[in-house]
Amino acid sequence: MMGMDPAEKATKFAQAVSEGLNCLGVFLCGPALRKLRDQVPELLRRWETEYAPVLRQIDLPAANGDPSAFSASIAKICSLIAAGVDLDAPDQLAALRAAVRDLLAAMRFPIPPVPPAEAAVCELHGAACPVLEGGVGG
Repeated sequence: MMGMDPAEKATKFAQAVSEGLNCLGVFLCGPALRKLRDQVPELLRRWETEYAPVLRQIDLPAANGDPSAFSASIAKICSLIAAGVDLDAPDQLAALRAAVRDLLAAMRFPIPPVPPAEAAVCELHGAACPVLEGGVGG
């Protein structure tokens, strides 16, 4: 992003943060994860190479979140990716999902509470998941 004017740099930065968080959101949304399963290795590679470096540049003020938890969750996600995430290993997927939730919590990103029965379908949207059949993305 060197050599860009400040407005263009800010736009590219915001886009990378948004795309990076959307990429991680896939792992909380069961229906989206099932649809994108074949793309998971590429999503994780892209997150680690394109989005994590941008997120590391964020100087998260304590008033807007928890800077140390933010950095720790990025490091945890990258560590899990480096070790390899097997979607068929429930403990590995659970660890990745926990790290994603920790990152969002560190940013004070509002995640609606989802009842356990609905979270079994989608941890992010619950029964209102837009990816389910008949939903917006279904």
